[in-house]
Amino acid sequence: MANMFLSLRGIKALPMAWVVLAAAFSMQMVFSGIHFSFGVFLKPVAEDFQWSRGATAFAYTLMWWVSSPAGLLLGWISDRIGTRKILVFGALMFGLGILLSSRIENLWQFYLYFGILAGIGRAADRAPLLSAVFQFFRKRKGLAVGITLSGTGIGTLLFPWLARYMISAVDWRAAFAVMGLLSWLILLPAAFIIRTPRPGEAEPESLDAKTNHTDAKGILGTEDKEWTVSEVLNNRTFWIFVGTGLACCISHSLPLAHVVAYASDKGVADLT
Repeated sequence: MANMFLSLRGIKALPMAWVVLAAAFSMQMVFSGIHFSFGVFLKPVAEDFQWSRGATAFAYTLMWWVSSPAGLLLGWISDRIGTRKILVFGALMFGLGILLSSRIENLWQFYLYFGILAGIGRAADRAPLLSAVFQFFRKRKGLAVGITLSGTGIGTLLFPWLARYMISAVDWRAAFAVMGLLSWLILLPAAFIIRTPRPGEAEPESLDAKTNHTDAKGILGTEDKEWTVSEVLNNRTFWIFVGTGLACCISHSLPLAHVVAYASDKGVADLT
């Protein structure tokens, strides 16, 4: 009993910043892992309905197209109503889109469920999720963002394997259903954990942080500066980030959507 009591005290004493970071990591893992599992579904879905792979893969493309502007909107709204509400909304939409994908009978339904509904939910793991992390980590922002975004790699390792196993054991409809339910099981509790820090819960800012901001001379902005849309659009660093993100996403997203089907065509055995 004494050991159990000490363990419970240790859990209670765990800094909230690290709890939020763990929740953010979990959400990033699920959002990215299920999204990038699409390549495992491409061939069985296309063959089942006799759709072309290009037409089937457009659902994956549509998720990207939808999540980009939706991310801007959800980020803006989260500043006004709070991050937790946006993350709960995103979790519900994403899981619903994936779950309904198990019931598709027409191509437009696949576009609507996987591309649009899940795409809107997917947008929640961009600005809103990182904003929640930044509120707790003021001194070790790089470490916090690195841990959060590492969820992408872990999710891409785990969820495609799970999808392939379910497709081999049952079928692709069961795999989509399991993915949708599992996303709710992980995303919703994690979303409810994330909140605005209370006094004393956030990291204190380092003593030289303000000096570093000043040394940047406004190139990356300062915390006390309110940026207008026109100022952001005229900022060179902003467009460097946009270009870098565009090149990164194009270079990894296209292969991830088609590599599994291509490997299967070349004789690589499915997971059994």
